[in-house]
Order: sequence, then C-alpha cells, then structure tokens
Amino acid sequence: MAWQFRLITQLTQRLNVASLTPSRLASLSLAEINVLPLYYGQQPFPLSLFFEVTQLSHPAMILFRDSCSYLDGIGTALSSGTIWVKGEAGAYLGQGLCGGEIVVEGNVGVYAGNGMKAGKIQIYGQVGDYLGAARPGETFGLQGGNIRVAGHAGHSVGERMRRGWIEIGGNVGNYCGVYMVAGNIVVGGKVGKCLGLNMRRGTILLATPPDSLLPTFNASGQHGLLFLKLLDLPAPFSNTQRVHRWTGDLACQGQGEILVLQ
Repeated sequence: MAWQFRLITQLTQRLNVASLTPSRLASLSLAEINVLPLYYGQQPFPLSLFFEVTQLSHPAMILFRDSCSYLDGIGTALSSGTIWVKGEAGAYLGQGLCGGEIVVEGNVGVYAGNGMKAGKIQIYGQVGDYLGAARPGETFGLQGGNIRVAGHAGHSVGERMRRGWIEIGGNVGNYCGVYMVAGNIVVGGKVGKCLGLNMRRGTILLATPPDSLLPTFNASGQHGLLFLKLLDLPAPFSNTQRVHRWTGDLACQGQGEILVLQ
C-alpha cells in the first residue's frame, strides 16, 4: 500500500510526522489515516487538518508533496519501503532508520540520520548540523547504512560515528568526524576546523586540502590506493587513486586516517 501526503496547511510550528511510515500504515484505511493524531507543537490534531491523502499504486511507499522545513521526524525507525519527499524536510529525518530508503529533493534540517543502523538516505539539497551524529545522551552516531548529500552540510557531521558511509558533495562545517569510532566520510568540498578531533578509527576522504589539521595528526606520505577506483565516488574522486595520508588522532591513540586527493 502506498500513500501520498500533500501538505495543505501553512505551518508556523513543528509538526511531528514520525508515525507515517509504510509499515505503520499498511493495515489502515484512508478514513483511519485521516484521523491519526499528529503533534503540532505540544497538542495532537487529526492528520486531515494538515494533509490531503491519496492512495498510490506503488508498493510500500509514502510520498510527501509540497512539504516544508517544519515537518519533523520523517522516516523515523523506517524498516522497509521508500519515503520520497518532494520539498523540504525538518529535523530528525531518518532517526533510527534500520532499513528502506528515504529520498529528499530539497533541504533538510538538523540531526538527519541520527541513530541510523541500516538503509539509505539521499538528500539532493543541503543538510543542517549533526548529520549522522549521536542523539543527545547516546554513545554512538551512525551505526550503519549509507547517507549521500548533494549539497553542503553543517557542523559535527559524523560525530561519534561507529560505522557506515556519509558522502557530502559540497562543503562541511566544523568538527567533522569528531569522536569518530569507525566508518567512512567523503567530502567533495571544503571542511571547517577541528577535523577528526579525538578520532579513534575510520577514514575521512577529502577532495580539497583542509586549511589546517590538528597537530595530533601525523603525516604519513603519499599513497596509491587502487581501491578508490572500485568505490562509487562522485566526480572529484573518480579519476584519481593517489592521496596524501595523515593518521590520528594521536591524542587518543587513534588509528584513523585522513586522505586528501593529490
């Protein structure tokens, strides 16, 4: 069963749509979906107040149309199926994602992919701070899966990341990969300050040399890495296999690496 949700109300507060996933709606009728409670600010209201709902022929899919940056929690705990967002998305996109795929054609707010364990997120716009980072009070950020962003990303990308893949086509803010335990972060643009702070393991691959690196990263020379040819990397990386390598963060006996294209 597939459903289209077209936003018909101009929102002035946050609207939590975490309950709208293919698996949760699979056994519901149109009438039952229209009366589902959604929290708008601190109060629950029926779904029909915000969305015009129509059924689609695609299996296990949800389509948000005319969406905006006030829609929070899209794809929370998604385990299978597809969620497609034609517009913008708010905070906590794909929170706790453990399967399936989320595609967003516009920009996304903070904490996208936090607590994610599996699945895919594709963002064609820009994304806010804490992409693939740890949720407040939790030990690990991204624990698996694949996140790809065509545009820029904010601060603290991959904070406390444990495994998985994050790829940013544009620039990234400060504190990228801080407290990183393992996994891969690929950045096609520039990166900000404190790259890889307290990084223990994992790989950060850069197309552009950073303005500065922490003194606790050790230069390890130039290397020819044939495996780069085997990865599905964006344009800046597709025609090269030689990199400059730094290892660290030595302040925490880190065995991570920062690779910069020559």
